[in-house]
Amino acid sequence: MGERLKGDLARIGEVAAQITWIGAELDRATMLADGYASALGSPRLAAMLHAFAANWSIHRRRLVADLRVQADLARELAMREDAI
Repeated sequence: MGERLKGDLARIGEVAAQITWIGAELDRATMLADGYASALGSPRLAAMLHAFAANWSIHRRRLVADLRVQADLARELAMREDAI
């Protein structure tokens, strides 16, 4: 107890960037699914893809929001001179 925790601030900054990248990839994946619906050739299949994308969209928004919070925390920590 009472010992200082040491952290690699550069690595923490890299983690923040990677978390941000993951969120952007999730956004791109949703846009890709939307773009394929008309090319499926089956209205039923297109409706199923749309239903899945809509359901996933709700969960994706929550996940991306959580990822942003974690990325912001990692960035803030990486900017500190003293990691505790």
